[in-house]
Amino acid sequence: MTFAGLLRRAIGKPLPVIAFRLLQSLRLQALHRSGGWPRIARRAEKTFRDRTIRSARPVLVHPHAPPLTDGQRSTLDAVAASVRNSDFKIFGAPVPNLDDCDFSTDWRFGKTWPRRYFKLNRFYEAKDIAYDVKFPWELSRLHYLVPLLARQFAGETDEAECRWMLRLLQRWRCENPLAFSVNWYPMEASMRTVSLALLADLACLLLARETRDGSRQALTELLRLLLTSVLEHGTFVWENREFTDVRGNHFTANIVALLIAAELLERQGVKRRRWRRYADAWIEREIILQFFPDGVNFEKSCGYHKLVLELFLLAQIARERAGRPLSPSARERLEKAAVFSDALTRPDGLGANFGDTDSAVALPFLFDRTRSHGQVVELARALFNVDIGTFPFPEEEQLAALFLTGRRRAFPSSPGVPEILQFADGGYVVVRAQDRGYFFMADVGEVGMAGRGGHGHNDLLAFELCLGGLPVVIDPGSPCYTADLDKKTAYRSTGVHSTVQLMGEEMARMTGPWTIANDAVPKDVELRQNGDTIFLRAAHEGYARLAPGTRIEREFTVSPLSGNLRIRDEITTALNGIEARWRFPLGPAPAQVSAKREILVGNGVQVKVRSDIPLTAMQSPYSDFYGHEAMGTALAGGITLPPGTSAHEFTFSALELQQLT
Repeated sequence: MTFAGLLRRAIGKPLPVIAFRLLQSLRLQALHRSGGWPRIARRAEKTFRDRTIRSARPVLVHPHAPPLTDGQRSTLDAVAASVRNSDFKIFGAPVPNLDDCDFSTDWRFGKTWPRRYFKLNRFYEAKDIAYDVKFPWELSRLHYLVPLLARQFAGETDEAECRWMLRLLQRWRCENPLAFSVNWYPMEASMRTVSLALLADLACLLLARETRDGSRQALTELLRLLLTSVLEHGTFVWENREFTDVRGNHFTANIVALLIAAELLERQGVKRRRWRRYADAWIEREIILQFFPDGVNFEKSCGYHKLVLELFLLAQIARERAGRPLSPSARERLEKAAVFSDALTRPDGLGANFGDTDSAVALPFLFDRTRSHGQVVELARALFNVDIGTFPFPEEEQLAALFLTGRRRAFPSSPGVPEILQFADGGYVVVRAQDRGYFFMADVGEVGMAGRGGHGHNDLLAFELCLGGLPVVIDPGSPCYTADLDKKTAYRSTGVHSTVQLMGEEMARMTGPWTIANDAVPKDVELRQNGDTIFLRAAHEGYARLAPGTRIEREFTVSPLSGNLRIRDEITTALNGIEARWRFPLGPAPAQVSAKREILVGNGVQVKVRSDIPLTAMQSPYSDFYGHEAMGTALAGGITLPPGTSAHEFTFSALELQQLT
């Protein structure tokens, strides 16, 4: 970034942030102009070329091979085999052949970023083709290699496979010289550090028990390269910390990577105390900052909640192994975050989709289930050895817990009564009846990122609904970032969510690709119960900036035992002729209009939708994970409002199959 660009971004920031960014910029310029980065790489290589590699105690992985069930072993074998054969997907796209792929190319479109200094790359650019830097970034995170060594740790060392990994990592390092490729970006280097450290732990453990000369030599060479790479990556992250006034998942990745790198290198006699002290100074502060007291991540994105929780749990493991566990207050906050991850899990095992969907993975023992929070919940259950939540995730979701803690927590028993889970600080309410496949989750909170938006969307008063185990109303998610900024904007807009839009405008102004103004603030949130029925009421006045006095108030009547949901919207405005519009995204569920104000939704389990305004079924795109976009269906309708207060109702009711014949 140019000095002028740095100055523009610094305006309005606190003086310590401005000073940090200025000094960081000067330091990076000096490193670049003096040839400092190649020197750092040569020193890192020399450090471990001349050093005896130790079979040291691991930083993250449990020192004893885990007791896997036949099903868990079969799953791990299948995942590892798919990687070895280049037969897996990243963001839904089949990967290129790992033996000769270009790690700086979006292989879907043949777009290659040149090998140049990382600061010269620009990702926000006009384009005719939707190539996306996140595809080479994800390919270069190298997380998919972890199951290969995990499988060997749970079984026998495979010398040929170790040498294949060694060649791949050597080629990656050769094609991506330190700080000189598109893959050198602080967040990417941080996430890759986690992958490299997990691989180094597993290689150390394999080396400690291996007796065959050929395998020992292969593991030693692999470990030497991994340690060299961790030293390079830690240095890069240290020089490029993404520090600002309101920090989020990027800074979390930075400090966790620095902690893990410092601990790993110290076990080989390479001291990086400054990294460790810095990480220790920030980790607990960031846990308390980034997770509300009820455990919800402040970025208001279910996907980023999972990622940040994964990273902080890895930090807890690293610090506990080093004899510096987190404080009880920080541990409690992480436990509550895991409770929220359990709570947002739908009957199909996927997490609700509020906010941006990044699909990032920091627990890569499974990496094809990015919408599931199962691995992070099971890790928290095992790590803290407490009952967290009630969702019975499949046993393969326990792989991360088994490899990192050496144990698992017994599956929880499903509650026999509906669960009513309110996260008042984070602004979500969940009602579940797991034995009936009922799931309801509503957003009644602020926009996110301390009122800046971040990865949050304009989805206040929106909801997700599952009936009979099947998704009925969904959040459409977000399929891309830099690939198509207009599409990103559309997916986080008011009009695509299951809320109310007035005047064709946003409930809160979008002020940039990653920012939303704090216009739509939740008001008068009330949750109460009467017998088997739950009532949730909330309001906002986001449109008052356009029409003073305008207010939207929504009440949900949630009936999990009877499989119903009623929505009542009261809209107050002083103007005449304001247009109000509703949309209910159904995702892939089909919709059949059976009467002007009655629609049947779904196959198998069917849902009758009634409305006091005409609704039509229309095509509507949605995204299940990053990089994915499909055409689904949405129910949509609109009316022109008179002055004063008007009320409108919508009901969703599950029908028995015999009632439809």
